Amino acid sequence: MSWTSTAPTTRPAPFRRSTTAPFRRERTCFRWRFAPASVHRRCKAAEWARYVSPNVYAVVTLTVVPLVLACARPSPPPRSRFATLPAISAEIADSLQRIELARVPDVEARALLTSHDAAVRIRAALAVGRIGDAEAAGTLRRMLDDPEAGEMAAWALGRIDGGRDALISCLAERCPASRAAARPLSGPVAFKQPAMEALIAALSGPAADDAAFSLGVLSRNKDGKGLRQRN
Repeated sequence: MSWTSTAPTTRPAPFRRSTTAPFRRERTCFRWRFAPASVHRRCKAAEWARYVSPNVYAVVTLTVVPLVLACARPSPPPRSRFATLPAISAEIADSLQRIELARVPDVEARALLTSHDAAVRIRAALAVGRIGDAEAAGTLRRMLDDPEAGEMAAWALGRIDGGRDALISCLAERCPASRAAARPLSGPVAFKQPAMEALIAALSGPAADDAAFSLGVLSRNKDGKGLRQRN
């Protein structure tokens, strides 16, 4: 004996494909294709962050990125040792000050460049540099080997017509004041005849930072024609 069920049978509803789905997909692709670059970057960054461990992401963000930015920032040249001049006698200081105010080369100032007192040599080099005493160039050139007054002598040569050759020689020979010699080569007198080749050669020596700084100053100055002609 067989039983036949008279209950109504349920059939699955026929699958109906949405007629708007292709349009939505096409609209999404259109928006993504023509979205701004910032949207693409944000989406890619979010997708990358999902697959990277949060700890690794934090390490990269807090250590690697600041390190790269610090390395990319050029460092300024070291501060001069003579930001504060050493003390000398009031009589010599007053005499050099009068010479500076007169703006006339003076034998007394040149004689003080060979003083036994390093502080006097430094102050005398400052004075002849401010005056622009070309007759002191020979003595200043010998002072580049002076461990106490060599830096001030290099500064003075940078303000004297004819001091350029002495600075270039010091830079090439890596004399004790070579780092100080690189900085005056971007001074006001150096713009008349920029020492581009000497500064570029010094980039591989101990005065590399100061040479790079001077090259940057020359390249930014409108009168630094030597760099533009070289390029």
